[in-house]
Amino acid sequence: QKTYLEDIFVIPDIWEGFARVDFCIANRDPGVEKVTIRCKILEKPAGKVVESVNQEYPVGEGNLSIDDFVLFMDEMKLWSPEAPNLYDFEVSLFAPGGRLLDSRVITTGLKEFKVVGKEFYLNGNPYFLRGYGDDIIYPQTIMPEAARKEGYTASILRAKEFGFNAARHHSHFPLSAYLDEADRLGLLVQPELAMSNECYRGINAESEALFKSEWINLILKNRNHPCIMAWCGGNEQEWGYPFENELYDIAK
Repeated sequence: QKTYLEDIFVIPDIWEGFARVDFCIANRDPGVEKVTIRCKILEKPAGKVVESVNQEYPVGEGNLSIDDFVLFMDEMKLWSPEAPNLYDFEVSLFAPGGRLLDSRVITTGLKEFKVVGKEFYLNGNPYFLRGYGDDIIYPQTIMPEAARKEGYTASILRAKEFGFNAARHHSHFPLSAYLDEADRLGLLVQPELAMSNECYRGINAESEALFKSEWINLILKNRNHPCIMAWCGGNEQEWGYPFENELYDIAK
């Protein structure tokens, strides 16, 4: 496919009642000079369409970044561990005449999580985190399951039964199957770049470039997951490392 969508990112504004959908149109076809984007929001699990917007864009060869596609919602059901409401954002790209060029579905939840003073706020209200450490221990399978979401269902539900609403993932990024279940069942998570204490002492130009590229790729891949509350650049950073501020800036 010569004309397609990349880097779709849903950014909610819970106070104004809209979601902005950022994306990139990659065009390698000189014959395509104009496209139409259609975005539909479907409420999960019923699949009810709650909003649909079409918008035309002129395109040339190359990449066109879009950051002005906005969908207002009459009733925005917010995501939280207590009410993990999810939506499908179906983004479709059409050539003139209605020919479908590309289509992607982003499943996400709409929330605002921030720090005010010394308190966490979720969707405008003070929120007490009751978290635990996930040290990537899987006694039955040794390694985490790559694709079967059901493999994570029981552990997340058990954590919630014990009263937890958050997990810190020690020195690892959970796989997509886990994050999908955390989205669906309602568990806040803090993924962590696999970099800790002693490895800081051996940093060189090659390893620094690797850490930065992995950090960027992991955030871009996972940033539509509503379960993610924070990005952690590494474990036990008591010695610091020369590019820690760059990791912060990249994440922001």
